[in-house]
Amino acid sequence: MPVLANIPLADALAFIAAILYVVGTIVFLPTFTRERSELTAAVLAFFASMAAGLSLLGAADLLDVPILAYLGAFSIITGACVMLRLPFTVLPQPLRPLAFYVSLAVSWLLLSWLVGTPDGRNLLLPATMAYMMVINGGITGGYLFSIGLRSHLPSVRVKAIGSGAGIASCCIGAHLATIAGAPAVVAATFQLAAPLVLLTALFAGRAMQRGTAALPPPSRR
Repeated sequence: MPVLANIPLADALAFIAAILYVVGTIVFLPTFTRERSELTAAVLAFFASMAAGLSLLGAADLLDVPILAYLGAFSIITGACVMLRLPFTVLPQPLRPLAFYVSLAVSWLLLSWLVGTPDGRNLLLPATMAYMMVINGGITGGYLFSIGLRSHLPSVRVKAIGSGAGIASCCIGAHLATIAGAPAVVAATFQLAAPLVLLTALFAGRAMQRGTAALPPPSRR
């Protein structure tokens, strides 16, 4: 197996991706502080949960410490539930908190079974992978794509579609590569691409938004 700095290449790329997610968390935190919404909360939750999840899962693999894998799965699943608050905005306002807490409770119950039983522990990684594909990639990522496709503002289209593509790279592309039996480095490359795509889209959208704001108003005759 290829190695990088005496670490298996797939694990090394996962750690590099985790570092990029940490950078994304730090860079995006001021935006979240200024503009608190379900959208900014979803992006921040994705960055933070993936930073913690990839770090813990990579460390669990290298050190053979199962509890680190459990904590990594907890981080990813909890972050996915926070991200669900974005697509839950299609629900009536009174139902949104209920939907969030129900999804969180069901997810934690599932995780408790996975880590608390021998059969569940054998399914922990496949179940976490399937959860990310459906919840993060399918529901939240798909909703971001729909926001971008419906928006008439170029900056919103870039940010929303780019964010959806970044999440899809991590939560669908990487896992489909694993399911297809591709070398581990292929899945890790998808993971590595995800924060890069997401950060690029956010910065590009912000630059477009500022450029539009700087344009003079149209003249009236």
